[in-house]
Amino acid sequence: MTVQHRTPVAASVSGMSTSDSYVVPFELVGRHLRGEIGGEAVVDSRNAVALFETRYSPVYYFPKEDVSMNLLTPTEHRTHCPFKGDATYWTLSIGGRVLENIAWSYESPYPDASEIAGYIAFYVNKFDAWWEDGELVAPDHVGVAPMP
Repeated sequence: MTVQHRTPVAASVSGMSTSDSYVVPFELVGRHLRGEIGGEAVVDSRNAVALFETRYSPVYYFPKEDVSMNLLTPTEHRTHCPFKGDATYWTLSIGGRVLENIAWSYESPYPDASEIAGYIAFYVNKFDAWWEDGELVAPDHVGVAPMP
């Protein structure tokens, strides 16, 4: 497993007055991750990265080519992170179910978070089933923040 060690985000890039204690390190996950909703695979990836952002639980980010993007529609909802940039949110429609803002991506992340360009993250606790290397894991125990 390759680990990328990151230096603290520069204040001039992030817009923060201080950032010496704030980092956004990424690590290749190195496992096969699969999430299903309604029996259909929404994500199936061996290429995910984990983001270990200061003060947050780890979050998996998936290459969009490993995600059923045809099930996702961008929404008007946006958030801003002073370390990663502006997040676009996505709603999932599958089998008559609609899960609003279940996913987010940084389409033009700041340079210190450039690894997540082209990747998308999910509130995995909203999945019906989640597997890691073929082992079924309770989606609310994957280690990411629950959906609000």
